[in-house]
Amino acid sequence: KIVKIDVFPEEKPTVKKKFLQGLCDSELNKVSKLKRGKLAFQGLKFYTIRESSFVTGGIQYLNNIRKMLGEFGIVCGEVKIDRVYQRSRDLGKMTQLYFTMNSNYINLYTFLSRVGFLLNAKRKLSGEHATNLLKESVKKEARKISLYPQVLALRKNSLSAYKISKKLRIDAHLVKSWVYCNRKPRLYNFSQIMKKHY
Repeated sequence: KIVKIDVFPEEKPTVKKKFLQGLCDSELNKVSKLKRGKLAFQGLKFYTIRESSFVTGGIQYLNNIRKMLGEFGIVCGEVKIDRVYQRSRDLGKMTQLYFTMNSNYINLYTFLSRVGFLLNAKRKLSGEHATNLLKESVKKEARKISLYPQVLALRKNSLSAYKISKKLRIDAHLVKSWVYCNRKPRLYNFSQIMKKHY
């Protein structure tokens, strides 16, 4: 008889966090800033390798990790096949699978602040450096995202862009771009995806 045990009960999120941190220490690449752009970072990829006859199980495993990361508000892409190769020691056919965490700075900051790394010194250092770079920009973008619905609501009440900007203490050019040009904060749509995850 097989007994199913819930290793990660809902009332103990710290257990899940430690588990994910341990996995990310070994299976996730370190946080690397790209040369282009002030806040452009390389996408974080989470890898696993399976014998080709066990690919289905590997995909299920990665989907479970994606789901767990989603519980912390972290948005990840679909599981994909990276490469298929022959293992040298026994000529076994192997398949490398992976998924990528969305690399925009809100998602990256969410990962680093809610999960991050545990013991891997290089990864921890790269994560701390990125967190320091991202903190202020994330705060500013989060404020824009929270104010955007308020701006639209005030505009429906026929307030001018100038009055809205004064009332909410936000730059008038932002209000004008939102109400007259139908633009949104850069990461507004992504923030709505995050709400579904967390």
